[in-house]
Amino acid sequence: MWVGPMRTPLKQLQMSVNWVEGREKNDPRESELVLWPQRAFWMCPFTGQEVAALGQQEGELYQSIKKRPSIPRSMSVLYWNVRGMGRPSFKTNFRHLIVTHGPDVVVLAETWVTREHTEHIIKNLPFSKWYLVDPVGFAGGILILWNPARVRIHITGTSNQGVHSLVEGALAKA
Repeated sequence: MWVGPMRTPLKQLQMSVNWVEGREKNDPRESELVLWPQRAFWMCPFTGQEVAALGQQEGELYQSIKKRPSIPRSMSVLYWNVRGMGRPSFKTNFRHLIVTHGPDVVVLAETWVTREHTEHIIKNLPFSKWYLVDPVGFAGGILILWNPARVRIHITGTSNQGVHSLVEGALAKA
């Protein structure tokens, strides 16, 4: 997705990931990642309260969000419908993608593995933060990994087939 040149720093980005079963018996599952910038309104990731980003120059919520770091202009997102990350070749291929592209956020759809198996697969990867929507049987599963030195992700809603979140810039280290 290309959103055009940014004239002002971007404070927040909505991210939605979901998958759905095909309509027919032989149809494959489909998954998608949707990113959209929050320019007109900002949202408190903890309460869901919105505040106008343009025009309103007062208020505690507005000032709080305004002081937060902007999302890096060079933020990169890697999205992969893996259709099972339990395969022996997955870890090697995934590590190659991480080293080659250096993403700040990784979204893996249709993981098809349990939380315990996920922890084993992703250990020693350069992501200290992650969120997993467990698969239902051998269907679905969504894993979001991110680099907290670059971005913060606040999960705002989940279901068996989706995750909604708010992406913000990382806090400066004290």
